[in-house]
Amino acid sequence: MFRSLWFRLVGAMAVVIGVTLAVVTLTSNLVTVHQLDLYVTRAGRSWAEQIAPTLAEDYIRTGSWDSAQQTLAGTTLAEGEPGTGPGSGRGHMGAHSEFGGMWSMMGFRLLLADGSNIVVADTQNELQGETLSAAILAEGTPIIANGEQVGTLLATSDDPPYAASVGERLIPAINRAVIPAALAAGLAALLAGTLLFRRITRPLSDLQRAAKAVSEGELTTRVPITTTDELGALATSFNQMTFQLDRQQQLRKQMVADIAHELRTPLSVMQGTLEAMLDGVLQPEPDELRNLHAETRRLARLVDDLRTLSLADEGRLELEQEPVDIGGLVEQVVRQTTPMAEARHITLRAEVEQAVPTIRADGDRLIQALTNLLSNALRYTPQNGQVIVRASKVANNIRLEVEDDGPGIAPEDLPFVFERFWRGDKSRSRGSGGSGIGLAIVRQLVEMHGGTVGVQSQVGQGAMFWIELPVG
Repeated sequence: MFRSLWFRLVGAMAVVIGVTLAVVTLTSNLVTVHQLDLYVTRAGRSWAEQIAPTLAEDYIRTGSWDSAQQTLAGTTLAEGEPGTGPGSGRGHMGAHSEFGGMWSMMGFRLLLADGSNIVVADTQNELQGETLSAAILAEGTPIIANGEQVGTLLATSDDPPYAASVGERLIPAINRAVIPAALAAGLAALLAGTLLFRRITRPLSDLQRAAKAVSEGELTTRVPITTTDELGALATSFNQMTFQLDRQQQLRKQMVADIAHELRTPLSVMQGTLEAMLDGVLQPEPDELRNLHAETRRLARLVDDLRTLSLADEGRLELEQEPVDIGGLVEQVVRQTTPMAEARHITLRAEVEQAVPTIRADGDRLIQALTNLLSNALRYTPQNGQVIVRASKVANNIRLEVEDDGPGIAPEDLPFVFERFWRGDKSRSRGSGGSGIGLAIVRQLVEMHGGTVGVQSQVGQGAMFWIELPVG
């Protein structure tokens, strides 16, 4: 179970979900703290900008920062003290009389530096007299009096107890809201992923079982196709593969049986004839010797054909390519085959176009292929019939056609015509029907030349075998 693809996928998804939840929770906490700090900083600057005019009025009124600490601390001038009259700025002071308590509550620290960058007021009463750098004061709010900058007010949150307390309360609250929701979403995603992975791995499991069955020799095994996606295409390809394997196995079995039959028949004839001669029943007359010679030639042809197919399958059949005149080659094959046609009372003729070019090919192998097609056509053409051999140029190919007016080929047999030892007429004897590998040799030789071969036929209307070879 732990080695199964389903378990690994679910485990990987669980890890991804866990990492995602951890990242989301951590990110939300960091973002919350950052945004809270940013809010406090912006709020401090906003309050500093509101206090700046009051401090400027105090400086204009007193000409110094002696009362700055009291202003930041939020103390107000008592009634009747200097500066409480009209225009003294008391209204501003009263409006900000609670600044000290407010800053303490909010956690802000206000620093006021004079024109020399020396701290003259500090809400925490710690840094008076210290000199601040220009870089720090650049973040502050300038105090303008009579058109000149007389100081800088800086709002900081170095030690924000209010913000910290808010963050301490806010972060757990956010976690209490985010973590359960994230866990629920993660469980839902894991459940959906589990069902999805089960749907994905089930066809793979079926494919695994089928592959195991095929490895044990069950070539009729097929995989059910339940989808139209890549898994469905894989199952279709697997079924096609097993079909071809089963078919090839059947063909191999049939080939072994056919080869045994092809060899047994002439050997039996030769053995019987020779035994009869040894027993004195038959005399070694010329006719009997000619029959024995014909049987040996038949065996030799079969062995040569099998060797040709074997070499072609192994890629060891070499082609001796040279310029070949296709028109002359066709006429040569027709002349050589004419005596066989005349013996069967069949009309044989060639039709060669003038525009057929010369190509580079192995002339002997092309003669062998064309001869096999002609022999097959003459074998199935009735007496007084005709066989036509054509040569023409079609686009960038040379097309050779062998057409007869024989019985034709059934549609269900057309896909198997070029298979080894396949014979459409199962009742025809081997002597009249051939060994069944001539057309297979034709296909091998043509494909070695980079060409294609095919057949067109209808029952009762003859057959037309064609070969197309590239001009280049």
